[in-house]
Amino acid sequence: MTKQGRIPLSQQSLSESSLLSQESSPSSSPASTGWDDEDELLLGAPIRTSKTRDEVKESEINARADRAMQEWFELEPEWLEIAQRQSPEKTREELSKDMTIDKADGMHWALLGLYKHIDVLKWFRDEGEIQFPSIALLARIHLGKISSSAFQERVFSTGSL
Repeated sequence: MTKQGRIPLSQQSLSESSLLSQESSPSSSPASTGWDDEDELLLGAPIRTSKTRDEVKESEINARADRAMQEWFELEPEWLEIAQRQSPEKTREELSKDMTIDKADGMHWALLGLYKHIDVLKWFRDEGEIQFPSIALLARIHLGKISSSAFQERVFSTGSL
């Protein structure tokens, strides 16, 4: 058997270095002085706190587009006046009777009556397109596409049961 020695249990002072510290290790790398490749792999790149000019420009464009869309959603044209312009042979009272519904909580537009007396596409072409050119462009892009089931028909015709 070997002779057992005592290991001192005293604490090192805070100013002394540890036996495992980088300073005492002969094969250790120098202490990190900031961002290096290994840190970037673990933590990612630093976060920018300011936006670039292009990002600011894009956010301003998005805000303007949002405002235009909100104005479009909140638009309530005077449908009765529009109906009178489009159907001059009818009186205002006749149009009002056909286009509105009286409910306990107030008057509401009767959509079927409204569409019967108003050509909404003509109104949009004459007035709405001038007020909302961006909405007109979106309408041309999205509503101008003809839906087709050709792709589905092609898929089903290639399958066999």
